[in-house]
Amino acid sequence: MYPTAISQIIENSTKAFVGIGLVVLLLNHNQPIPIVIGGAATGISIGFIVSSIYLVYAYMQRRSELSILRNCQEEINTYDF
Repeated sequence: MYPTAISQIIENSTKAFVGIGLVVLLLNHNQPIPIVIGGAATGISIGFIVSSIYLVYAYMQRRSELSILRNCQEEINTYDF
């Protein structure tokens, strides 16, 4: 659960900073409201992409550990209680 919690923090932080940053930047350049809304939506997309990259990185780091856990679970499932 730890990597997914970190990815949520990364996603929400990125959405907030990039989304609000783009909105402020576009409003300061006198862009029309639909363009400003597009900037906010871009912040959401970038947040998703960044958190997905983190999850792939976290998986690659823990891949061998996860395969060991999977093998242990398979051994436990073979026992009759």
